[in-house]
Amino acid sequence: MSKQERVEAVNQIIQAIGKRGRGFFSDNNGNYARFVLVGDKRKFLHFLNADGSYVNPYDIRKDRHFKHGGTLWALVQDFKDFILTGSYTNGRHGYGGLFASGWGYSDEEMDEIIALATEVGFLRQAATV
Repeated sequence: MSKQERVEAVNQIIQAIGKRGRGFFSDNNGNYARFVLVGDKRKFLHFLNADGSYVNPYDIRKDRHFKHGGTLWALVQDFKDFILTGSYTNGRHGYGGLFASGWGYSDEEMDEIIALATEVGFLRQAATV
């Protein structure tokens, strides 16, 4: 899977999270946060909030322009690592990953997100924490 394909896969997961439950990664206008590849610069991966504002995904600390909490920042870091390396990264940044129980989404909604994340290659297998 190419980096562009991994960006598209992650953006599908972000949109699925935004369309459900608490609407993380989305705004009131139907826009969703997303990753984009930009040119061939050294730091070519960008993360945009739902309002289009830029967030530096390479800074492992919470960026001051990120509009969500620490759990979602950790998920963004996992997504970034997956896009750049293609390796399994779910939960690597200390929040329990998509299998964690603290999302505040219904079990059905989380099952849908997990199924999509598995289908697009971000998750290896379904398991619970």
